[in-house]
Amino acid sequence: MNRSYLTRIFKHATGYTPQSYLLTYRMKKASALLKDSNESIANIAFLVGYSDAYTFSKAFKRCKELSPTEYRAKHAR
Repeated sequence: MNRSYLTRIFKHATGYTPQSYLLTYRMKKASALLKDSNESIANIAFLVGYSDAYTFSKAFKRCKELSPTEYRAKHAR
């Protein structure tokens, strides 16, 4: 299957490109883990598919406008 064809079908079905869908999914999972667990940031990064905490933290901050640590502190239960 052609990559652009698959991307077009995926976007038509979901409203997202595969890349943006994956990013959105990862950030939702990371947000839930930050709120509901005591896992380290590095472990959460690994659990949602990032190989290092630095790359995860940059992506999270770009998406949520807070660092993972700030997000956890703000949304602590």
